Amino acid sequence: MDKDAFGGDVYNKVYDLLMKEKTVEDAIDDYNVLVGTDGRLAALQTAYEAISIAITTDAAGETLDDDGLERLYGEDEIRGYQAIDSTDEFSPAGVLQLEDTASTSVTTIGGIVTDLQTREAALTTASNTLKAARDAGNLDTRTFEEAERRARVARDHVKDELDRLTAIVRAQNRAYADGSEITIGTGDDEVLLARNHRQVLSGFGQIGTQVDMAQKAVVDAVKALDTANKGVRDALGNAKAYLNQLVTLREFDQAKAQAAHDEVSNPAPALVSDLTDAKKATMAAKDLRTTYQDLTGDSEDPTPANELVDALLKPENLANGSANPEDDDGLAVVQAVTKTYDATQANEDRLDKLLATADDGTETGRVKALEDK
Repeated sequence: MDKDAFGGDVYNKVYDLLMKEKTVEDAIDDYNVLVGTDGRLAALQTAYEAISIAITTDAAGETLDDDGLERLYGEDEIRGYQAIDSTDEFSPAGVLQLEDTASTSVTTIGGIVTDLQTREAALTTASNTLKAARDAGNLDTRTFEEAERRARVARDHVKDELDRLTAIVRAQNRAYADGSEITIGTGDDEVLLARNHRQVLSGFGQIGTQVDMAQKAVVDAVKALDTANKGVRDALGNAKAYLNQLVTLREFDQAKAQAAHDEVSNPAPALVSDLTDAKKATMAAKDLRTTYQDLTGDSEDPTPANELVDALLKPENLANGSANPEDDDGLAVVQAVTKTYDATQANEDRLDKLLATADDGTETGRVKALEDK
């Protein structure tokens, strides 16, 4: 069906609204593909956090000897996650204390991430406490400053460990066994996300940006939908636009009924009735629009009704040309009535000239002159 055949201000606004609704639905679907329970984010995050940093084999699965482990982790480096001493995190002098061997409780990237989140929260608390002390006018904030420093040092160590071990995982790039690749979906809808650790690290590193972009797309689509909603409400509240649209739709319905009627040589009574009803509906819509136009006129030839509305809405100006804040609707009504009276008098004068008669009743006006031609 051709939209242009029955388009109009109202219809076009509604059509735009429907398109905007579809855009919102598509944006939400795209977002859910990323962040849904079975989406890309969940699959990549699970795979990312499960990567072991307690490495004992090479990329091919062969057990690494001491030399191989040294090449992988580095000379004299802890072969795993070096945790902060849980007994005494800092020496009396304020130096961070670390374990001498790799942690046996934190053996995955996910474990390091959890530790990092804990340290981030502690740093935030320490920073807020220091700020509150300063805002309160505390003259001695050295204790709070030291607490914040220590929290930052601890956080930075965990972050450095995450970076160090992630680099090692990326460099080794262990592959997943056949059938254990990271995927989402099933059957024909299955999507391969990663065959090896490097692809998991890259995919998870990029997924945050993708989620942000998808979220922005949803927000933008919803804003556009809201604008389209307002456009529909405005169009429906505009009598002129509404009536024009009504006439267009009635004419379209009449054209369809006419085509169905003319398609056969001997139309059935139902087709005749449909055409008759369509014509009546079109005429009724046109009559309604004409009535509205007669009452309101147009911008080039305003009627008294329009003059009244304008006068009610526009305040009188002061001598300097600015709007008078003390102007009220009472004065506006008086002026509107004056304009209405003047317009009415002008119409009566024009009618007198058109329908003038002589003393004996003979028509002598312009109408009579035109009839005699």
